[in-house]
Amino acid sequence: MVHAEPNRLDVALAPPDAPGSLHALAVRRLTERLLHMQRRNEELESFVRALAHDSGSLTRGIALRTELLSERLSDAEPEVGALVASIADRAARLARMSEGLMRMARIGECELECREIDLSAMAQEVSDDLQRNTPSRQARIQVRAGLKSWGDPVLVRLVIDNLLSNAWKYTANTATAVIEFGCRSREGEAVFYISDNGIGFSADETNALFAPFVRLGSAQGFAGTGLGLAIVKQILERHGGWIRAEGVYGQGAAFVFSLGPPPRHAGSGLSGAS
Repeated sequence: MVHAEPNRLDVALAPPDAPGSLHALAVRRLTERLLHMQRRNEELESFVRALAHDSGSLTRGIALRTELLSERLSDAEPEVGALVASIADRAARLARMSEGLMRMARIGECELECREIDLSAMAQEVSDDLQRNTPSRQARIQVRAGLKSWGDPVLVRLVIDNLLSNAWKYTANTATAVIEFGCRSREGEAVFYISDNGIGFSADETNALFAPFVRLGSAQGFAGTGLGLAIVKQILERHGGWIRAEGVYGQGAAFVFSLGPPPRHAGSGLSGAS
């Protein structure tokens, strides 16, 4: 016996939980799509980890060999020594990029261990380290007291360290550098910011700031791998937060970010914003 296929009206009138209903078909297709995307993401993460691990091993080997070569060529022509030094420098940069990829892969996998964090104390520690390591800098870092939030302290420390270090780096050529960590209200939400009066960036560079391995034209001449802000964005999004960049070329930049809403048991007013 030949069974006729249900027509569109039959499918549409079927109960939502019936196997042939439009709802059931949509749910099944959505589930299949989500499972496919999850598998692809897992494959991509495995590939990134393997690539980062293998390239890291290779670049460490290159760095070691160029160091040995440099010692043996200590009496060679200056041009030869400069070439070897250039190779070593590029190998070191590639190694740092590999480490950054590994860090991004681990951030995507690790479990968050969230608790209340004293962001002001954390920022002050980073500030003290920066000024201690470069005592000759004429720079002022202003950290607003009493700023708190909820998050994983290890990962949030990476966010604060990266943003303050960037501000420190990109104000290196500013006569009197001013860097500020504070909090302000944005559409009823208390958000944090780190601003500086350094080189800034042009409006057409804003969308590329958080892309991995992208170095902006305004960042030329400054050390970096192009992964720092991508890692910051990943950490904040894992917390349910976000980050935005504001800047003007030659006048400075500000990075405004949220760590997402705190859990209900944390209460309100963690940020200390006014």
